Amino acid sequence: MRRNDREMNQEFAYYVIDKAPFATISMVRPDGSAYGIPISVVREDDHFYFHSAMEGEKLESILYQNEICISAVSRCRPVPDKFTLEYESAVVWGKVYLVSEKEERIHGLSMIC
Repeated sequence: MRRNDREMNQEFAYYVIDKAPFATISMVRPDGSAYGIPISVVREDDHFYFHSAMEGEKLESILYQNEICISAVSRCRPVPDKFTLEYESAVVWGKVYLVSEKEERIHGLSMIC
């Protein structure tokens, strides 16, 4: 992080992600190029859940390389006289795994909806 004086802890990151209306997941495509897409994400403890179709670019990228980055922004408001925005943001990195157990899939989807 360039501005270490603004770095926050994990609890703050989870707070921002929990209240953000959406997040962006970033990953690497099989051809090596970057891929990012907005998602609805929910968190339970240290686990994040998001929905994915069983085909398409997101799934292909996850199967190619399961390392991802999730970024979220909440409480954003312009400050025109200072030519800036005030906002809270969080970035987390981790690995994504497909949920195969039916009960956990239903649990994850019910938290999103």
